[in-house]
Amino acid sequence: MEREGSWPEDQLAPSPVQGAPPAVPNSCLSSISLTPNWDEQPNMEAILQCFGFRLVFASMGEIGERVANEAKSEAVLHGEPAACHPVPQQSTLGAIAAHAGVCIIYYRQGVIRKKHSALYGPDDLKSSFSLCMGMSVLIEGGGGRRGFKPAKQDAMLKSQQAANSAPCPVQTSATSSCEWEIQLAALFAAASIPERDREFLPGFSKNNLTWFPSSQAGGVEMFNALSFGVLIWIYKGIKSQAAASFTCSRSPRRIMPQRHVVQMSTSHASYGVCVLGTEVFLDTRRSTPKSAMSFDVHATSAVTVHIVHNPTTKPMINSRWPLDPDIEIIVTIDVTSKTVNDNKVKISYYGREGNELSVAWLYLTCVEVSLDVDLSRNGRVKSRGKDKAKWTWGPNGQGAVLLVNCDRDSPGTGGPDSGQVDIRTTADLQDMSVMLLRTQGPSAIFAEYQVILHVPESDADKVRVFHAIRSDSHPHYKPVLGPDKLSYVLDHVGSGENIFYVEGLAFPDVGFSGLVSFSASLLELPHKNLPGTPIFTDTVVFRMAPWIMTPNTQQPMEVFVCSIQRGPDSNEAFLEGLKVLLRKANCKLTICSEVETRSDRWIQDELEFGYVEAPHKTFPVVFDSPRNRGLKDFAFKKILGPDFGYVTRELPGREVTSLDSFGNLDVSPPVTVRGKEYPLGRILIGSSLPWASGRRMSKAVRDFLYAQKVQAPVEIYSEWLTVGHVDEFLTFVPTFDRKGFRLLLASPNACYKLFKEKQKQGHGEATQLVGLKSTERRSIDEILADESLRNDNRHVQRCIDWNRDLLKQELGLSEQDIIDIPQLFIMHGSRADALFPDMVNMLVLGRHLGIPKPFGPLVGGQCCLEERVRALLEPLGLTCTFIDDYFSYHVLSGDVHCGTNVRRKPFTFKWWHMVP
Repeated sequence: MEREGSWPEDQLAPSPVQGAPPAVPNSCLSSISLTPNWDEQPNMEAILQCFGFRLVFASMGEIGERVANEAKSEAVLHGEPAACHPVPQQSTLGAIAAHAGVCIIYYRQGVIRKKHSALYGPDDLKSSFSLCMGMSVLIEGGGGRRGFKPAKQDAMLKSQQAANSAPCPVQTSATSSCEWEIQLAALFAAASIPERDREFLPGFSKNNLTWFPSSQAGGVEMFNALSFGVLIWIYKGIKSQAAASFTCSRSPRRIMPQRHVVQMSTSHASYGVCVLGTEVFLDTRRSTPKSAMSFDVHATSAVTVHIVHNPTTKPMINSRWPLDPDIEIIVTIDVTSKTVNDNKVKISYYGREGNELSVAWLYLTCVEVSLDVDLSRNGRVKSRGKDKAKWTWGPNGQGAVLLVNCDRDSPGTGGPDSGQVDIRTTADLQDMSVMLLRTQGPSAIFAEYQVILHVPESDADKVRVFHAIRSDSHPHYKPVLGPDKLSYVLDHVGSGENIFYVEGLAFPDVGFSGLVSFSASLLELPHKNLPGTPIFTDTVVFRMAPWIMTPNTQQPMEVFVCSIQRGPDSNEAFLEGLKVLLRKANCKLTICSEVETRSDRWIQDELEFGYVEAPHKTFPVVFDSPRNRGLKDFAFKKILGPDFGYVTRELPGREVTSLDSFGNLDVSPPVTVRGKEYPLGRILIGSSLPWASGRRMSKAVRDFLYAQKVQAPVEIYSEWLTVGHVDEFLTFVPTFDRKGFRLLLASPNACYKLFKEKQKQGHGEATQLVGLKSTERRSIDEILADESLRNDNRHVQRCIDWNRDLLKQELGLSEQDIIDIPQLFIMHGSRADALFPDMVNMLVLGRHLGIPKPFGPLVGGQCCLEERVRALLEPLGLTCTFIDDYFSYHVLSGDVHCGTNVRRKPFTFKWWHMVP
């Protein structure tokens, strides 16, 4: 019978009423001169004497400022003036204070050992302790939520004695961990609250006390406090908000994340489920009697009623609301239900004479359904975050990160772990991101409702989700979402957490921004054979971690080189020179056997090392080029492994060109360009001129690089070279000054300038390539007299200068940031090759440089080209080691950089902190 409308009135709270404030009823205030006129200032001294409190904090408002200023001059904490601070207007407490009246907080005298500089009202009151009228306050310090530390025993006893002797029932209590609990003594204006409603008020029947353990306040210690009594007193009229109901006009109303509609009826009770933190809109169109003129709303304590109205609409004198068609009734519940239907709302309709015509009842059960991820990107899953469906860049951004599970933790599998539909080793879980589905509420309610996890069809082939299900002593990881599974219904849902592991299957690419979303929905099941109707959906968003290149300025970790022992172009001498450099640089050297490489020495052209990073995991990833020569399978077979990923882009139906090799790929150090920061540098891709139809790196590879977003590529002009790679005319070296690096450019002009200097010094007969068999030796005089060679290099210089201007513009460089390295080229048809070993095609290992030995003209027994390069680079703190690669690499159209590859340390900068 009770469900049909005989709900006891003494469990209901009155609806919002506007009017003059009531007098303070509590007997402990009987000696205080406090008038109901809110424009008069209360007797602050009497209040302080009555309760033994000293003012520390006063809220906003003109009267509040007057009260605070008066109390500030009188209240003293151990001889120090009290600190008085207004509640910030943007806080929820400030909003309530502005609406309900001036709110003043006191601390009991004699318990504070340190002066506190600032206290603030919180932005989110939901997690704090409850007061009368359903309001909450959480004491916060200037740096966050603060805990409280117990003090000496004798002082504690004094504090307890003081508390016990207080006119108001203020108590002290200690937790089992000896931490003192914050106490609240809530004064009610009971004259305006009927006797039948007092039991409705939280804590009213419990000596007006609500307890909140200090351990929940958390954070850094701010006070050395004994007991901590806090009085909250609202004197400027409560406006009958005892049920935590309040009114607001349409414009300032806080928009809740989602809204669920419930149809109200006066012929029968309505029942519904709401989710914590969401709105329930009460649709009263069908329940309103035709002759009704007004209504009011009552609700139990956990329910907050919002009357949304136009500013011109006002409540009537009797606190009822006119039946304006624009008025909306919205309820929210911020506490999950203990039992089914334990929250109640009653709407009463009144006729012209004020008589009650009918009543509409609503029984609500509040549950929590929250899908949570590492929203703040700190490696921990945050509960009930805000704006979870948004992913934002920057140091203050939010949104979870997902790794492409492209390594191979499972031995014996054919490819990356992402190709496996099951988890074969727990190490694989470390490459995945955790997603938690939290549910709370009466278990019986979930028998009538369904919780489903789902992924959009457009995202399903980019991810896979595993549900951790405990069976016996070890968990089982069940694949529940992925390319062929769009939804998953959870069985046996109750209060607790369901743990899911999410793996990425695809890097950002053309047509895929890298964002993927997952949702958990609560469905109402009208009948077991009918599809459920969603009443709530919680959505989270991940961004797939991009593949990131590392520039020469990053610390080297490992150098790869191929061993070539067979044939006339063996690289044994080269390897010996390389070992000398690696010992200087104290860097690991990995020599790949000729069998593994199938006699392919150009390891730089075959692959590029990079990495992927999430807050919880970082691992290297090798990008295998579509070049596909002797080293075609090397990265897949020899590098892919535990915590070493692999990615490639194949070119179906397209002929591979030399520009598809990764010697044609480089990345700058971090730069700032016209105020725009590129903290991870910018990728450089060799291409033809923008208006020309020459060779280009394949669209599939370029699309992939552009889609990573964090190293915005720049396409430069390299097609003028026979091989066409950017590493033939540029490189970056680290420096130890403010700039941090220099761009080195090959320069025919610098070489001609050097040779002319030596000619003027009388060294025109000095010859190049001394000591090399079967080579054509040319003197400085002969080189300078060769007009055809001069014309070739004029053309080359123009090509390099075109890139010079482009790089200055796109990398924000000045002339002081560029060093010209002497180098000559020779044209073969319409394209150029290096005339002697190309010195910018160097291996950079920190301050140690492995430079192709140029075999330049000998002046005074020294190579003049080596001397000039040393003079240019060693003053920057760099050391130059010249390595003989003439027959093993140079005559085969490459040099030191082309024949080596370096895995470098990832950036310390987190890619999600940038703004692309």
